[in-house]
Amino acid sequence: MIVIVSRNCIRPDRRQAFLEVTAPLVEQSRAEEGCLSYDLVADPADPNVFAFVERWRDQQALDAHNRSGHFQTIVPQMKALRQPAGSQTTIYRSL
Repeated sequence: MIVIVSRNCIRPDRRQAFLEVTAPLVEQSRAEEGCLSYDLVADPADPNVFAFVERWRDQQALDAHNRSGHFQTIVPQMKALRQPAGSQTTIYRSL
């Protein structure tokens, strides 16, 4: 299993736009073959910090996700709303 935690620090004036852009990403990703879970969570201490917490069956499922049309379309839009400082993605693999 592969677990991804992608932290996104959003510009305060773009918070609502980020939520609107990412809603279809969450919905469509959850429907993908090999997606075990895909959630967007909010930092309770900072309303402009979000994290995607994803669980994928294997590398093949994750690769297919990264090639998907919705990922290729939505992620660049999402990145345009982020602040570069503090945003990062970490990938974990089960032992």
